[in-house]
Amino acid sequence: MINVYFKILEKINVVLLRANEFMKNQQANGTPQSPITAMATQKVLFCNTNFMRDLKNCAPDDYDLMREGSETEKKRKYEKILQDITDNEVVLIPFYPEATQESTFEQTPMLVELRPKIYTATLYMKAGDRITTTTNGGETPNPTEQTGKQLTPSRHSLFYHIADMISEEVMKIFSNCAKYFGEEFNIEMVDGGTCEVCVTCEEDYMVAMAYVADCHTYKREVNLEKFDVERERNKMIDLYLSLLNFP
Repeated sequence: MINVYFKILEKINVVLLRANEFMKNQQANGTPQSPITAMATQKVLFCNTNFMRDLKNCAPDDYDLMREGSETEKKRKYEKILQDITDNEVVLIPFYPEATQESTFEQTPMLVELRPKIYTATLYMKAGDRITTTTNGGETPNPTEQTGKQLTPSRHSLFYHIADMISEEVMKIFSNCAKYFGEEFNIEMVDGGTCEVCVTCEEDYMVAMAYVADCHTYKREVNLEKFDVERERNKMIDLYLSLLNFP
């Protein structure tokens, strides 16, 4: 569902950007009789599961070694991905963690928002999938932390394990993008954070992902305190139905 919605927003984003470019050219040529107000939008890369599959399959263990090596299809595809990421103001990536031997519950998809030009990353997570303190009094549980009498990894500790994996992927993306363009990069340049989405099920989290993407398409502030899942779900349904063109 989210892949289809992202694809629709991608088309809308392209139309808005082209409309703004047209109006800019008209203004430069002195054609309009009055000032033109640009449409609120920004260049957004809406990543889907195919994008993530290509990224995972093409990403090298050592990008420096890949750059020094000969031209290959894998290298061309990976560097095209890096260029696509850096060409956009906002990059929205839905991470779907793979099932692990330790996890018997349904994995929660997580939306990651990147701003590659300023090296910022935000992880949107479903409320309840993290805790602020552990049973041992620490602030960050590890993947095998003991929770009560349970010796297997808890949902919360597994969340942090998944979040760490996502963090590593984000750092690799930022680092390799900088290398591709010959720019200096170090970990201190990255500003990362998390935002909790107050929903209780996977379906509602998908609606929240769509809300975040919608905000960026029209360059609106993402305000999760005002997020209304029913309203946003109805907006999604209305958009889908409008594309069916019933006679």
